[in-house]
Amino acid sequence: MKKAIHQKLESASKAINQELIARLLPTTLLIALACFFAYKFIDPAPPRHIVIATGISSPNYNAFARIYQVYLQQEGIEVEIRNSTGDIDNIQALKDPNSDVDFAFIQDGVAKSEGAGTLQSLGSLYYEPVWIMCRCNNRVSHLSHLKGKRIAIGAEGDGTNVLAKALLNASGITAANSKLVSIDGEIAANQLIHQEIDAMIIVDSPESELIKRVLSHDQIRLISLDDGEAYSRIYPYLHHLVLPEGAIDIGRNIPYRNVHLVAPSATIVTKESTHPALIYLMMKIISQVHNTPTVFNTKGVFPSSHSSDSPLNAQAANFYKSGLPVLDKYLPFWISTFISRSAIVT
Repeated sequence: MKKAIHQKLESASKAINQELIARLLPTTLLIALACFFAYKFIDPAPPRHIVIATGISSPNYNAFARIYQVYLQQEGIEVEIRNSTGDIDNIQALKDPNSDVDFAFIQDGVAKSEGAGTLQSLGSLYYEPVWIMCRCNNRVSHLSHLKGKRIAIGAEGDGTNVLAKALLNASGITAANSKLVSIDGEIAANQLIHQEIDAMIIVDSPESELIKRVLSHDQIRLISLDDGEAYSRIYPYLHHLVLPEGAIDIGRNIPYRNVHLVAPSATIVTKESTHPALIYLMMKIISQVHNTPTVFNTKGVFPSSHSSDSPLNAQAANFYKSGLPVLDKYLPFWISTFISRSAIVT
């Protein structure tokens, strides 16, 4: 009797299971098909190969691009570093619908002169001070004092060239009353050292070996801009900074006093069509790379949402406000991306 009851229960259980499978199987297959369809077509996957544009005369841009490259390769993304002719070339590449450039380093303020178009910013990365070095006496404290001199202003198409012309023009210095030489920083440094020019303007980081090399010569001075605050008011993308005495070489006390400088920020920009998941990944990386203190800022100042040229990308804005999405915090990039993309069908 008990055996017969047990057999009937088993038969009933099997029948129920078969009925459940029969009912759930089509739904399960539809959900799986929908997830596959979403994964393949509705929300395309992030690219596995990207291009970052730097600049042939920008060692800092190239150095940081290589650091990004290492981080992105760990996430399964191949990075090509494109060494352009400068900031203007980078802007044009991003604005070109046929270009394959995904991200580019651009000096803040340059895109305004070229027209930012649909470019979007991921924020500011670090200060890039304007260094004005000359064979002159200590009384030179304004750019206008260089009128009539031979001045290197950076290579054509580079952010240094654009900014140097703006600063000089505001100070009354033009090609009509002075000799303005458009050459890159390395050539300018050699010419200043060998007395072939009188002054040079370069945008570079305080850790630059080129800056240290030029200022190691006793006859070359770093000009302190007494009117630095005025420049920062006239040009909103400039910051008024103070380089502390001895910050370049504390052993040789270079500079021998506090020096007033102006500085734009280095920014990284992208197209409005860049995949949102890739934006979050880039934000995660730049927050790790640029979150360190320097002689001009404390830890945590950069990266910053401030950028005067291009509107802040929506995902970048969310990152600055709330940090990474929950999945990106705890899961590998491609797993969190798969889950996020599949979730749109639920």
